[in-house]
Formats: sequence, structure tokens, C-alpha cells
Amino acid sequence: MEHIFIPSTILHSLEPITHEHPRVCRYSVRGIPHILKRLDGSRAYNENTLYTVEQLNKFQELMPMEFCIPDFLVDTEFKVSAFTTKEELDSLNLHYILNSPHFTHQEKIEFLKKFGLLLRKCDELRKVREFKRFAICDIQEENILINPGRKELRVVDMDTCRIGKGESSQAKYLTPYSLAMYVPEKYRGTRGFGYVDADRDSDLFCYIIIILNYIAGGNIANIDIEEFESYIGYLEYLGFNKELLGIFYGIVRPGANTNPDYLLDSIDEKVLEKARYM
Repeated sequence: MEHIFIPSTILHSLEPITHEHPRVCRYSVRGIPHILKRLDGSRAYNENTLYTVEQLNKFQELMPMEFCIPDFLVDTEFKVSAFTTKEELDSLNLHYILNSPHFTHQEKIEFLKKFGLLLRKCDELRKVREFKRFAICDIQEENILINPGRKELRVVDMDTCRIGKGESSQAKYLTPYSLAMYVPEKYRGTRGFGYVDADRDSDLFCYIIIILNYIAGGNIANIDIEEFESYIGYLEYLGFNKELLGIFYGIVRPGANTNPDYLLDSIDEKVLEKARYM
């Protein structure tokens, strides 16, 4: 993986893109806009991140084209201190799109289906010995970018994925307060840097939460189990597809999760207003 040099004084003077992500900045590499992420965590966390970034870069030809793969490691005078990824220009994150009146319901469903297709590609990737433990891990709306003109989907923050001998990282929807904690035998605790040992089931959990967030009009990941069961019952009363609801309910039950992408066209725009929960 190629290295570039940035003096530490310049590296730490870069303005963060948002206050919520103080380590993430914009930086131009050889005239091309990039996103730069500083390694400001613990030594173990930084080592895991560097391992993940290098593995992604090493095997990028095998990775789905939707992944935004880090391309440069950043050296300062003392150590590797950051990495960069090409900035996805002319793209919007999925959170904005799902809540925007400028996109139709059908367009939103198509974008959600595209992510389901990506997860099917990950199923194929896990058949390769080196990637049998692979998981995207932090699947959330802000990490999924859509280019509306080209109808293309990209996934950012891939340094948080689980690959090879790497450990799981924190994920927005996999916390001690989420619905995942009601099924500890499925979403096992980790010795890594997140709360869940990320795998296919945890990736599908996060994907289904994103779909339910769209239906409910807010974050449904942290409601309690009784509320969740009641809400699924309410969706059944509204006439939602029963097979789809069974897949939704399955995320809080023992057994493998199911990718619901093939059923998303059954979500009727006319009942969405009544389905709003948050």
C-alpha cells in the first residue's frame, strides 16, 4: 500500500468535516479530493484499523465495487498517522435520501434493494477462505452513499469492517441498548472494539433496522422488545407482507437472519403514513 508524507503540524491543523467526526477531514492527494481519517485511538485500535485498511487494499480486486477502499497511508515524522480514501463527489447519504421529498418512494426502495444485493455479494465473498469472517460491521444510513444521477451505491468507513484476523469495531446499531442485545446467543459479545462479534447475522440486523427506520420514520433500533413486537403486529394489521414481517421479527429470534431485499417491492407507499411510529 502506497504511503504519502504529511507533516504532523499540517495533519493536525486540518479542519474536521463535522464536529461529530473530529478525526475525519478533507485533503487533496495529487490534485484528487480525498477523505482523510486520523489514527487517534488507542494503540490496539490503531493497529486493528491499519490491519483492516491494508487487507482491504491488498485484496481490493476481489471486493465488491461498492466498497470505498482506502488508497494511501499517511506518514508523519514519527509514524503512520492516517489514511485516505477518494471522496465520493456528487453523492448523498442514504439518511438524507430516505427522508427527502425529492426522491420517490420507489426510488428509495430501489436504493434499499441495492444494498441488499451488496449483502448477497458479501455472502459470495465469505466463500473465499481468507474472507470467511468478513462483515461490513457498521452498517448505517450515513455510511451508505448514493449517486442519484448514476444510481450507484457506495459504502464508506470501510476501515470499521471485519476482515481476516481483524477484530470487530463499534457499530451504530449494535450497542448494549439495541434490540440485538435481546438475542445474545445470535449477536455474541466480542473481545474487539465493538459490542458485537460482527458477522452475516449482525450485518443483516443492521440492514433490516435501516428498512424499519424508513418505514417507522425514525430510529427503531433501541426500542424495547415489547414495543418492537407490538409494532410488527401493527404493521401486520396495516397489511404489510407477512413473509417480510416474519423476516423483520426474525432479527430478535434465534436462528439465522434472512435478507429481505426480494420482498421490499411489497411495501405500499399508501400505508407508510399510517406506519410512522417515531
